[in-house]
Amino acid sequence: MSTVALTSMQRMKWQFIISLVIIAMLVTACWFAMNRLISEKHHYMDLATLAEQQSGQVSRLAFFATIMATTEDIDEFTKARSQVGRSINKLKSANQILSYDANGRRAPRVVNDNLCYIYKSPSVNLEALLKRYLEHTYAVYNADMDALHTGTYDYLYVSDYGPHALEPILDAVADEYDRIAKTSTNNLENLMLGGLIVVLIIVVVNSVQMYSIGIPRRKKSGTDKPGNGEQVVSH
Repeated sequence: MSTVALTSMQRMKWQFIISLVIIAMLVTACWFAMNRLISEKHHYMDLATLAEQQSGQVSRLAFFATIMATTEDIDEFTKARSQVGRSINKLKSANQILSYDANGRRAPRVVNDNLCYIYKSPSVNLEALLKRYLEHTYAVYNADMDALHTGTYDYLYVSDYGPHALEPILDAVADEYDRIAKTSTNNLENLMLGGLIVVLIIVVVNSVQMYSIGIPRRKKSGTDKPGNGEQVVSH
């Protein structure tokens, strides 16, 4: 084998090794990206579910507050009060999780312009609205059966004014978290797809190069053998 052929084979060998290393690195990166994709998807979907539950808790508070204000049965009043207390705790807990970042600072769990506007802007200020609403729900929860009726201001706020103001904003928060979840997972999916495409390109390029080197060698070995059209002279 000539020196040029040996050099070509050595170069091809190192190129093949380097390609295998790159493929291994890309496949490993895709594996980590897939794990992160699954983790982030679960994280964002949990936040979206929490955001959706806030609106549901407001509706539950209005429903059970109405029972408290209208019933004349002390047992039914007590049961409705316990449901109001549970809904208060769930709404407060969800708001705590969504309103504080990972470092405990008072900020949306996921920060973007829309969420900052909803939580902090003077025109919306979800934090202030939820705080005021919870104050009135506590007042309803602590009210005596004889003192609570459908004309009580705290009841009117919990059953009418509060839900009317809060539910559209809470739905907007849930929609925003859902959009963030989809955007994040789509970006990671595109990254994984790009890595797999690069792996495929490397495999195809190496296969073509190995095939192109193999053809001349097979042709040369074929021409060295006596065959079609050649006569072997015998003595």
